[in-house]
Order: sequence, then structure tokens, then C-alpha cells
Amino acid sequence: MIALVVRRLAWSVVILLLASIVVFIFVRATTDPLAVVRGGISGDTSAPAQEANRSLIEAEEKRLGLDRPLVAQYAGWLSHFVRGDWGESSVSRRSVGAEIRQRLWNTTQLVVWAILLSLTVAVVVGVVCASRPDSMVDHLLSGLSFLGLSMPAFWFALLAIEWLVFQPKRLLGLDQPILFSVGLHSSTSGIPLDHLRHLILPVLVLSLPLSTVWSRYVRASMLDVMSAPYIRTARAKGVPRRRVLLRHALRNALIPFTTVSAVAIGHLFGGVIVTESIFAWPGMGQLFFSALLAGDTNVVLPWLMVAASFVLVLVLISDILLGVLDPRVRAS
Repeated sequence: MIALVVRRLAWSVVILLLASIVVFIFVRATTDPLAVVRGGISGDTSAPAQEANRSLIEAEEKRLGLDRPLVAQYAGWLSHFVRGDWGESSVSRRSVGAEIRQRLWNTTQLVVWAILLSLTVAVVVGVVCASRPDSMVDHLLSGLSFLGLSMPAFWFALLAIEWLVFQPKRLLGLDQPILFSVGLHSSTSGIPLDHLRHLILPVLVLSLPLSTVWSRYVRASMLDVMSAPYIRTARAKGVPRRRVLLRHALRNALIPFTTVSAVAIGHLFGGVIVTESIFAWPGMGQLFFSALLAGDTNVVLPWLMVAASFVLVLVLISDILLGVLDPRVRAS
């Protein structure tokens, strides 16, 4: 098991290094690090003003190292990045590292609760559907899964705000809605219950695509396992049905599901951009969206690297879990 973890860690470092090269080249080719400076220079077209503007841009290029070759720029940026020196935002002038750490914690709350909710719903729905294939319950839950899968996240978010925030408040004649749809907490309250009322809706929106996709994988994997010879043998020996489902079938069905779920969890960083923008949640998604609109490459570059590291960590965890579930992986 230790050898498996060491190999995966080594490959993760190599992949992260390659990802940093691709990200750096892509960001440099598509964004202008001096966009804020160019937008703030004088509009005077006289020769002295133009010369002053040119001198200002050249000074900024020299300060940021943009006058050096691309390879030298990448080497300088990477050396600062690995030391934790991520610079400051060209828009807010705040430390990028501090900003990302704060936003990452807010996003982690959404992601962790969304994963837990999605896993619970997916396993329950998948096991129920697989234990009663082609039944009315199976068709009903499968139909709901396909409905959730076909619904865009932004549309579900707007429906959730309308039917879970405004409609209950109007129908029940409440002064405040039961659930909130803006921010981390109310300006007048910071108690955990208030934070929970703000957390529920974005977690539901993030969980919808994961739970619907995962439930189909769990169902398909469970049906495949249920037809295996060792399951028929366990049934022939008189093993209780619940034990066959949960101890024998589910554990083996989770082996292919583990790899699929890790990749899907990594895609959550794309989902949080939409979700956090709709719910005004001050997390990584909202930070990336604002930085991208402003052309703030000092924020975009570290953000993309943190997102890549997040995906690699999840894949590494899935590989370890796969080794726990399947002894053949540990032996390979």
C-alpha cells in the first residue's frame, strides 16, 4: 500500500508540473497582465503624454518581468509560487495567497457538504433501484435522475431561489425567508443556524448533477455485481438479502464508482463558479470570475494551480480508496 501511495505521489508531482506549464502559457497568451495599467493611463494624445504612458508601461513590464523571455518568466513565477509568494492582486492590491486561502475555506464548505449529500443520495438511490430493477420505484427514481441530469445548474438555482425562498415567505407570511440565497450569513447575525440557512441552497445546486450521475453509476455497477457467481453462491447458502446487498454487492460495486466519482468531484470547481456567482457566495468561483473579468492574471494563475492541485489530491485519494477496496490494486 505504501508503494502505491509513493508511486501516485510521484506521478502527481509530474502531472502538476506539466499542468503549471500549460496553465502559464495559456494565461500569458489569452490575458494581458497590464490590462489594469493600460486602462488607467491618460487619454491625452499629445507627444509628452504618450511618452509618459510608454515609460509607465515599460516600467511595469520590467517590474513584473514581462520584458524577459517566456521561459524565464515561467521559471521566476514557479520559484515564487512554490515558496508561497503569490504576489498581490493588480486590482485590489491584496495578497493573493491570503485571498485564496480565505476563499478556499468558503468553497471547501460547499464542496464537502455537496460531496457528502451526493454520495448519500447516490448510494441510497442506486442500491434501491438495483435491488428492484424494472419496478415502479426503479422507473420513478430513474426518471427523476434523468430530469435532474438534464437541468442546468443555473436554472435549478433560480428555481430553488423562487420556490424555496420567496414562495414560502409569501405563502406563510414570514418576515424573513426560511432559507437565504445571498452571501455567507446575514449582516445582523453570525450564529451557526443562520449560516446553515445560507448554506443549504448552494449545496443543493452543487449536489444535483453529482447525485444524479452517481446514482446511475451505482445502479449499473450494482446490477453488474448482482449477477456475479459469488452473489448467487451467497444467496444459495442462505445469506440474508440485506447482507448480500450491503456487504458483498455494494463494496464491489463501489470499486469502479470510486474512480469515476473522483474525476466528477474535480469538476466541482467548474460548478462553483456558476453557483457562487448566483448566490453571491464569497468563494473560489466568485474570485475566479471577478479576476477573469478584470484580467487579473496574478489571481488567475494561482487559482488555476490550486484547482489543478485539488483535482490531483482527489484522484490520489480515490486511488488509495481503490487500493483499500480492491486487494489486486495494492498488489500491482
